[in-house]
Amino acid sequence: VNTAARLEELTKLYGCPILASHTTINHLQASYQATEIKVKSSTKIPDLSSTIYPCRWVDRVTPRGKQIILELYEVLGTPTQCLDRQKLQAQSCYNLGLQAWFQEDVAQAVNYFGQVLEQNPADTVAQLYLERCQARLGLMSPPTEVTWDGYLA
Repeated sequence: VNTAARLEELTKLYGCPILASHTTINHLQASYQATEIKVKSSTKIPDLSSTIYPCRWVDRVTPRGKQIILELYEVLGTPTQCLDRQKLQAQSCYNLGLQAWFQEDVAQAVNYFGQVLEQNPADTVAQLYLERCQARLGLMSPPTEVTWDGYLA
């Protein structure tokens, strides 16, 4: 089974309409950069790689049946899918929550992910990280799909 099918399964787990691997995100950025290089004009063409498909890092996973670790991103909008402005507005707080999580400052991560959820209670990824933090602090049982290191079992 290919990686795309595994990513499609993960959209349900994370509650995200569109998930992409780091490889896909890099290809999107490279294709936009290549397009800009081909344009011959005296006006500067803006770098659209980060604005056409805004995204945020979600997790590092090993999909079932695979032996590779994928960096997983949520695409927050496309030309055919409305931009999720609430997630985009909470991006800096979300990123601070991830930074605290990886620095093992779990209490601070709880604070940041809580702030994200105050702005957008429907943010399923922030909710998942809040639950992971609470599990790490012993406030609840860990989510069943995730092992202690954050990789999918």
